Amino acid sequence: MENRNNALHYKMYKSGKSIVYAGLATTAALAGLVLANTNATAVHADAATPASAAVTSQAATTAANSSAATSAEIASQEAVVNSASANVEQQQNVVNAASDALQSATNLNSTSAAVASAASAYSAANSDYYAARHAQAVAHKAANAASDSAAVVSGVNTADLTAWWNQTGQSDYNRVMNAKSNAQANLDEAQAQSDTVVNAWNQASDAVAAAEKAGLKSDSNEMKALNAQKSLAYNNMVAVQNAIKTARNDVKAADKMLNNTKDGISLNQAKAIMDQLPALKKAAQEAEQAYKDAVQATKDAGDIANAKYNAWTAARKANNLPYGTDDPVYQSLSDAASSAAAQISRDEAGMKALPTADGTALSQAEEWAKEAQTKLDHNRVGGN
Repeated sequence: MENRNNALHYKMYKSGKSIVYAGLATTAALAGLVLANTNATAVHADAATPASAAVTSQAATTAANSSAATSAEIASQEAVVNSASANVEQQQNVVNAASDALQSATNLNSTSAAVASAASAYSAANSDYYAARHAQAVAHKAANAASDSAAVVSGVNTADLTAWWNQTGQSDYNRVMNAKSNAQANLDEAQAQSDTVVNAWNQASDAVAAAEKAGLKSDSNEMKALNAQKSLAYNNMVAVQNAIKTARNDVKAADKMLNNTKDGISLNQAKAIMDQLPALKKAAQEAEQAYKDAVQATKDAGDIANAKYNAWTAARKANNLPYGTDDPVYQSLSDAASSAAAQISRDEAGMKALPTADGTALSQAEEWAKEAQTKLDHNRVGGN
């Protein structure tokens, strides 16, 4: 009987983010004792004053009914509050799950920065490596071209030419060039004397002609002297002309020797090739050295790229990102982080407005429960 008359009331308080309700036992037995005492008093008063007993009995009945009505109201509101609280707890779990996802993805974003940085460094180093490889290919091609130019000039194998030149070619060239030089010097000298001896011949001839015109006898000493001078001038002129002719022939002979080919090349061609060969060989050596430098640069760039790749791999392993920041799993977690952040914002802002089963908001149900409890407490005091 006592258990049936017990009514359970709840006081609300916050525990963390959850709403907790503590039961307060309102013992109907105590109320029964009060009513029993009241009834006993009413029996005694019956004999003395019947009207007063009726009023007392009516007041007790009214108080009991009011208390029962208020308890029912509280129970109703407690059911509303409990329903809203369950929704809040469920939504809080959603918030917590979203918060965990956000934290996980946020941590992943933070730690994967090293992966992104390492991947970027590797990408740059790899680009440098391929650029070095391209430069190496260009340098190799240039080195081969320079080497080919130094090896073959005008269709002549410079190695064979150099051997021949050192053995006989250069001495033959020098000998012919000396002969030509001497012949040219003789030609220049004879040509320089040509005008003089021609003028002397003309003057001597004019003098003899004038003497003959003047009637100077040919056997006269004066005429003989003029004729002797004329003869000398003539001989000098012929000698100079012969010297010019000889010198010209010698120059031509020297040129012919210089231009005559032997095994497909002349002394002049050999000399021209040998003159430019040092520059060609130097260019070939420089191109070869540039190629060697490019090979070393490629190796260095490859070593750097490998080191950057290893660093990237280590960063991926350390952050459980086997494929780097472009991995679908990583992208999924990043998307989850954005969604979780938005979900937390929405849930925390709207949690208090979550509706209960009967459409009542949690905050409103809490207020109604408080008001019902206040009414019950007030009626209990009034009944006492």
